[in-house]
Amino acid sequence: MARVIPWTEGDLDLYRLDAEPRLVREQGLFVAGGRLVVQRMIEDRRCAVRSLLLSDSARRELEAVLALLPAEVPVYLCGPRDFQHITGLP
Repeated sequence: MARVIPWTEGDLDLYRLDAEPRLVREQGLFVAGGRLVVQRMIEDRRCAVRSLLLSDSARRELEAVLALLPAEVPVYLCGPRDFQHITGLP
């Protein structure tokens, strides 16, 4: 199962790229949002998951599917208010 890691300031520069789609594409990344999209992406296994940024409620809801991820995939947890701070999006 993936590693669950509490978010701390400075850990998540990758998620700040979401506000810059060109930079995301240049790095060959795909950003998925929403629990259902994340669940289907993990279950499909066509894409390698680099990391996840979830609220604790999303982590609980996705717990079964998170067990499918390799142990080296970090799952960052943050509070709902922190999402906007991290990503620049509500």
